[in-house]
Amino acid sequence: MAEEQERPGLAGQLADVRRIVEVGLTEIGGKLAVIALQLQQGEQRHDALAKTEAEHHRQVMEILDEHDRRIQDGDKARAAEQAKAQTVADGAKRFATWVAIVVSVIGVVISVLLKAWGGGA
Repeated sequence: MAEEQERPGLAGQLADVRRIVEVGLTEIGGKLAVIALQLQQGEQRHDALAKTEAEHHRQVMEILDEHDRRIQDGDKARAAEQAKAQTVADGAKRFATWVAIVVSVIGVVISVLLKAWGGGA
């Protein structure tokens, strides 16, 4: 009789253990589902951030390229202005040289004329 009383008690205890294990497995399954969902959401956020970062990188590179073009255009414009200024300066030097030569020639001619006019009188 003692064995018969232990069996229903043992069966009851096994049923309790089975329920506890089932509840534990259900909780574990639920927690795993939450973790999987969080991982999925994390991957989605990561993908969204990666796309945003790629777009920002593209925009920054466009801005930098535009600045580089402006700098190069400015360098070309400055080089052209310097060349023009050098050309003008060279022209001014030639003009000044010719003016000095003409004034000297005129001075010599006047001086010769004065000597010839004053010496002949």
